[in-house]
Amino acid sequence: MKKSRWIAGLVMCIFISVAMAGSVPASIRKLPTFTIYTLQGKEENLPLSSWSILYFFSPDCFSCVNTLLRLQKEIVEKKGVLFFPICSDCDWRNLKDLRESLPPDLEVYFLSPRDRAILGV
Repeated sequence: MKKSRWIAGLVMCIFISVAMAGSVPASIRKLPTFTIYTLQGKEENLPLSSWSILYFFSPDCFSCVNTLLRLQKEIVEKKGVLFFPICSDCDWRNLKDLRESLPPDLEVYFLSPRDRAILGV
């Protein structure tokens, strides 16, 4: 009797661990609501029905900007994937300076101070 309970408990633990292996924490599944802005000050809403890559970077980080350029080149080749490079710690003045050094087809976005606090960046 003890052995059958132990085996049933073991099977139950295995079942629970397998079921939970595919689950994703709620913080990863649900993105907080926030708005991104273009350099022209236009609000952009993130499309929730598409695959999207949000790349948060700092304009002072040279390797971050290089990664941004490589990602943009790779993602252009992928169909159906949207790319949103977001300068997380800059305002429109910083973004305008950065924009001059980037390819013309690459749109870079920035956040409002309120949204920075929401996202913790």
